[in-house]
Amino acid sequence: MSTEETRTGAQVDANVPAATAILRQDLEAWLRELKATAEATSLDQRH
Repeated sequence: MSTEETRTGAQVDANVPAATAILRQDLEAWLRELKATAEATSLDQRH
């Protein structure tokens, strides 16, 4: 699997710490969803 996320432009350049925090939140949410899906798939395969 491969993903690519980019956030560039004037808004990002104007406030890098805020942009970094937003990106972190997005990535953490994506990882939680990925984990939940993987675990649900694993449970489904056991039954």
